[in-house]
Amino acid sequence: MVPATTSLTGFSGETTWPLGQLKLLVTIGDATHSTKAWMNFMIVKSLSPYNGIIGRPGLKAIQAVPSTVHWMLKFPTEEGIVTIRNSLLIPTESEVEKLVEAGIMREVYYHDWLSNPVMVKKHDGS
Repeated sequence: MVPATTSLTGFSGETTWPLGQLKLLVTIGDATHSTKAWMNFMIVKSLSPYNGIIGRPGLKAIQAVPSTVHWMLKFPTEEGIVTIRNSLLIPTESEVEKLVEAGIMREVYYHDWLSNPVMVKKHDGS
């Protein structure tokens, strides 16, 4: 670990000085489809649900295309394009499948023309 030369600023403007900086060889993917790249990480003492955050330089290093809408990350490997899904979606989908199989939930189908609800005042003004 080397000393950090810059501070980090959060969304609300708070400043944090990192404990240091590490350059790590990161492997992304699974045993058969993966890619490797050297990435810099700032070490901070903070409560966080994340073990590490890969920033734009790291995404560029692996030529990744992130989709925040779909919670996915796609990147090229020698074996082809790999898609990584958010780990929260997998247990959720598994739980939904269990509930459907148990008869607790059922799949519903809606028409394409279904629109958003519109609030309308009653005749008495409420």
